[in-house]
Amino acid sequence: MKHAVLATYVFATEVFAAGCGVAPERDALSAVAGYCSALENADARRILGHFEAKEQLDLVESTVRAFMELPDSVRPSWKCQVLDAVRISCGFQIDVTIVSQLGSEEVRSRRTVYLTRDGEIRFDPIFVQHPGIGVPSILRKLESNDSLTRVAMTNTARKIGLPLQGYDPWALELERAKVLSSLRAWWRASDGSLGTGCALSPTDRQLAERALNERAYNERLEWTWPSSSARSTGDRSRLH
Repeated sequence: MKHAVLATYVFATEVFAAGCGVAPERDALSAVAGYCSALENADARRILGHFEAKEQLDLVESTVRAFMELPDSVRPSWKCQVLDAVRISCGFQIDVTIVSQLGSEEVRSRRTVYLTRDGEIRFDPIFVQHPGIGVPSILRKLESNDSLTRVAMTNTARKIGLPLQGYDPWALELERAKVLSSLRAWWRASDGSLGTGCALSPTDRQLAERALNERAYNERLEWTWPSSSARSTGDRSRLH
């Protein structure tokens, strides 16, 4: 009797979730498992098939193409293991372990894949990262003594939706420091969503802070995913 009641409850829960446009957790986990498999096999078509078409396809496609066309000597291979899932307001956060290998060197990191309520990937650890991951690094570079660096980071901050609170890269150092202090306080209190509707996961927030504080770790992460130059120069034509 207890088993029958439990089965009825599970069925009713899944029907309710489907009715609300939210994919069951097992479907989200299955989608990320498929993404991991495509990643390990460097299967561009399958990788693209897991992303949210209307929002991300153009960006993902150009990035995937640029990365797959890199010479083997500079293109890492990946291993990917699905860990646990958390249901959030925008869908799911699913943590994975990513092992990137280039030659004899390996980098292992725990990252998050963000899925929509329909079970499509919105942000991933490799091709389209959550914009919140870059915030700690941007805030630090806004402190730079080099005006060109400050201007470049100001433009980047605007692109990812970081509220600059009146920060002026040409202002006096004391004025910039005052605004940056306010920005850092805002970031600590923020959920990191930056207008995406998806909070930055605890895993990715920790990684962003770690990458900021450990220069060597940050340098090793550079070949874990395509550089900004690779993304910007990628061919935007369709994959065939």
